[in-house]
Amino acid sequence: MRVTISHQLPNYLPNNEVKYLFLGTFNPEGGSQVSVHYGREKNQTWKILSRIFEVQLDPLSEEMNVNMRKLGIYCVDLIQAIEVPIDLKPKIIGQGYSDSILFKQSIKRSYIDVVALNAFLELQPNICVFSTWGRGPQNMEWQNLVRKINANIVPLVSPSMAARVPKGVKKYEYMLSDWRRKIIG
Repeated sequence: MRVTISHQLPNYLPNNEVKYLFLGTFNPEGGSQVSVHYGREKNQTWKILSRIFEVQLDPLSEEMNVNMRKLGIYCVDLIQAIEVPIDLKPKIIGQGYSDSILFKQSIKRSYIDVVALNAFLELQPNICVFSTWGRGPQNMEWQNLVRKINANIVPLVSPSMAARVPKGVKKYEYMLSDWRRKIIG
């Protein structure tokens, strides 16, 4: 038996100017509820971006969307839904949202409309596009999807505290340094 798990947030492209687009993987419904992309407690995205842009980007704050719009920040995940064997469901929604499970052969993925994404990117002349999946999945289907995106995608160190970093390095400082260097130079 198989079950479909959809993305828990609406994944649409905005009609306002975007300067910084962050591409992620998937945020499943049925897991910890979040109000924004990267809204899970252990994810460092908003803490890092708050430091880089010197503005409060707190997913629990009412000013979050206002500050994101002022800065031109937007996030979108490339996976819209997945179909999984029922025995894998707890690993998708209940154990830390590891991206590696999303790319098992037994999982069928439905992706964002790349044609619509490319049309959106074409209307954003000053956009910088970043990926937040670290080195990225080695899954060929995923690699082919990413190649279809008409943008220079700058890979950032994963903002997950589960991400691997060089031995002896403090994770958060390593992430902050990588993101700061790549986002503002």
